[in-house]
Amino acid sequence: MATINKMKKIFLLFIILYSSCTKNKEIILDEKLKKELSEYILKNPIVKKNSELLDVKFPYPSYHIYFNNKSSDTILELKLSPFVNGFSEFYTEYNSEGEKLYFDYTPNGFFIYEGNPVIVINGANKINKQININGLTKKIPDSLKWELGMPNIHLNVKSEYYIK
Repeated sequence: MATINKMKKIFLLFIILYSSCTKNKEIILDEKLKKELSEYILKNPIVKKNSELLDVKFPYPSYHIYFNNKSSDTILELKLSPFVNGFSEFYTEYNSEGEKLYFDYTPNGFFIYEGNPVIVINGANKINKQININGLTKKIPDSLKWELGMPNIHLNVKSEYYIK
């Protein structure tokens, strides 16, 4: 009898471990952000990979969501970028000579939305209800990154800004 109870406990533990390992990490976006992101992706689609056209390795473009704050408002920027980068107009300051300084922030992670990679950068630590940061995949794929010596493409797309 004790052996059967022990086996039941082991089986139950196995089921719990299995379900937690195979559970799909769902990225939780609020409905308004889903709509804004969907509209931005529709207006600014990722075109065919340049490496297929030119037989050269390019980073795969990705959408970026930058979070920042101004007073009590949370502001976010949606941007299509040719490669992963933490630079944004959000994260700039002027020095005493009036020169603009850009600060590079490490991405918090990424997720796939409607088949597209979306990088999340929370330089101001202002993510609250718009996105579940714990659901992000922390390791950014190398295919989205630019490396020294790698060709680069320029995308003629504008960022869109939203106040939350």
